[in-house]
Amino acid sequence: MIERTVIVVGPGGVGKSPLDALFRDDIIKIDPYRLRSSGPRDSGDIFYAHPKLRDELLLALAALSDRSLEIGSPERPIEWFPRGKVLFFKVRRDWQFLILSGVEGQVAKAEIYAPILPTLLSNPEISGLLGGKIQIVILNPAPESVMVMQDWNCLEEETRQNCEERGDSPESVRKRVSSVAEEAPVWKQLIQEHAATEYCAWEFPEYLYKRTPSGVDSAQHRKQTLIKARNRLLEGNPGLVMFFKGDDEIE
Repeated sequence: MIERTVIVVGPGGVGKSPLDALFRDDIIKIDPYRLRSSGPRDSGDIFYAHPKLRDELLLALAALSDRSLEIGSPERPIEWFPRGKVLFFKVRRDWQFLILSGVEGQVAKAEIYAPILPTLLSNPEISGLLGGKIQIVILNPAPESVMVMQDWNCLEEETRQNCEERGDSPESVRKRVSSVAEEAPVWKQLIQEHAATEYCAWEFPEYLYKRTPSGVDSAQHRKQTLIKARNRLLEGNPGLVMFFKGDDEIE
């Protein structure tokens, strides 16, 4: 059983993916597979799967007499197969699935779509599989906390810029910007109900890691950026230290 888990959430392009290099080598990664109809985002999209896989997995689960429980809402469908410990849920328009069977270890790191988190955390069986103690990190690129925002305009604009600088297609940018209005209220809920740690004005978007200053080694630039990001995370929540590598271990 997982003892402690950190879950990192935030809008598109904010820099969630590069942080993977900060986490201990022995940490358990809990990542959903993305059934994108548009295909993989790029060559590094290792959790892409063809949408046809959903149909095949449903047939396999049915053959094992594993019936789904509908634990989400019509607007946010979540299907839970308790025997196989498989979750299906929608992110924007595409299905994702997460396999929680056999997930064991001391510490884990998960990246799960924020709007479904309250439902998952309210289900004792699922939350128990995710971890005994769960800490949630919210990366907010806007200067103002979601707790006091009057609207999401600034957050949407920051997300637009981060995704465009990352090189997203116009359609991808549009999807991630439009998703802010769905995600931001949930981040607020996670702060209120699950003591999530919010990092306002998060200054380490994904594109930053690839923009090496002139005369600086690219690997060294990436490492130093990661160290700065880790230190910022620890300033907000020193308890996260158990999840991270030391300076010499970061590659």
